[in-house]
Amino acid sequence: KYTLGTELRNKSRDIVSLIVKANAAQDKRAQLVQVREALDELLILVRIAKEAKAFKNFKSFQFAIEQVVSVCRQNEGWLRSLKKQVSV
Repeated sequence: KYTLGTELRNKSRDIVSLIVKANAAQDKRAQLVQVREALDELLILVRIAKEAKAFKNFKSFQFAIEQVVSVCRQNEGWLRSLKKQVSV
């Protein structure tokens, strides 16, 4: 459980770092694809943590997964907006 918690924190920090880099980059698409991949990894880690009973209760898991899904949606929206800009 401790290792899972460490991995969750590290992956979360990595994602924030990737988002900052994407925000500053000229070509955001490549960075945002990396963010997508890291978010997928984070979703898997959260689900593994649930199976390992690393969350105190279901509400804690639910909150964590909802937050990750929210960032995933924001990232996908950002990618879609870049596609629209390219096609215009």
